[in-house]
Order: sequence, then structure tokens, then C-alpha cells
Amino acid sequence: AIREKYKDRLKITISGDMWMDCMNPRVNKGEAVRQIQEDLEFLPEETMAFGDQLNDLEMLNRAYYSFAIGNARPEIKAAARFQADTNVNDGVLKILRLLA
Repeated sequence: AIREKYKDRLKITISGDMWMDCMNPRVNKGEAVRQIQEDLEFLPEETMAFGDQLNDLEMLNRAYYSFAIGNARPEIKAAARFQADTNVNDGVLKILRLLA
């Protein structure tokens, strides 16, 4: 009901079990990554991102090396190219150590 009421003025995204992000419709993590890629002249194929909630979806779509954390929502796991372990098991750290 809230999304429908404010759809023209706000982008509303679930960002946790009890959290909701409300923002300008043109603002998201994917746009931030796109801007960084443009500024630093990085390609999506040179970009890595980790996500677990719906507010990470656009960001994962901007990075070739997109990882869903083990405790991610099903939609995020479906969108990501790769899987990492859970947050409590240091999933991000394990992937970064593989690259070191």
C-alpha cells in the first residue's frame, strides 16, 4: 500500500527483516557503483559487489563479480553470479582472502 501511494515520489526497498529504505527514485546502490565506475574508468567486469537484501539488487547488477551472501534473500541469490558464505561465517572476508 505504501509503495503504491508514493510510487511517483519515492523508491521503497526492503533492506532487512525489519527495515525499509525510502529514497529518491533515481538513487540506489547501483547508481552509486555506476558513478564510481565512470569516474575511475572501471568496467563492470572489473567490479565486485556483495549483497544480501533487496536494496543491493541494482548494485549486484552493475558488478560482474556479484556475490550473494549465504544468508541473502532468495531474490538476491538468484540475481548474483556467485555465492559467498554467511555474514557470521565471514563470507566476504573469505572471498577477499582468495584474491590476495
